[in-house]
Amino acid sequence: LLEKILALTPVRAMMTELYAHDADTARHAVRVAVYAIALGLHYDFEGKNLETVGLGALLHDTGKCDIELEILNGKNNLTMAERARITHHPRHSFLRLTDTLFEQARRVAVAHHEFQRQPYPRRGIERRSNVQRTNERRRYRPFIRIAAELVAVADMYDALTSARTYKTAWPKERVFSVMKEEFKGHPDIINVLMTLQ
Repeated sequence: LLEKILALTPVRAMMTELYAHDADTARHAVRVAVYAIALGLHYDFEGKNLETVGLGALLHDTGKCDIELEILNGKNNLTMAERARITHHPRHSFLRLTDTLFEQARRVAVAHHEFQRQPYPRRGIERRSNVQRTNERRRYRPFIRIAAELVAVADMYDALTSARTYKTAWPKERVFSVMKEEFKGHPDIINVLMTLQ
């Protein structure tokens, strides 16, 4: 399925731009898509629903193309203004995904940080714990919330288990412990991801 999604012209264009801007973020997006699709299969998603999960996961961070690399990959603590730019990247993703192909996936992407009870650790900074919810997502059926939860879990897992210029990779035991404390979606999703690792 991921190969099929990556072969779509609008997706290829978005991922090419993301890879050119920040290859680490693009690779993260692919890994998140793999995890999210695996979770979707576990929950018996199929057809367009599974494709929406895959698209939402793959394109969830496209809004980071609007953020300078010095902010994305800087090793120092962020200023308030820089932190605000990072915090709003899901909204930037939503605004970038205007192709009709992304009608549902963009609503998954904009919601992918809504399920953190507290900001998960990153560069020693603290993000807002209540990410602004959008009317665009709320108007749609409950599937969007479930799909966004799958992407959120996949995103948190990969962000914490992967090394970046500003952080080391965490061991899986520590990651799952933190996720169980910080994820405010359905806890069963974390348990399922644990069985898939």
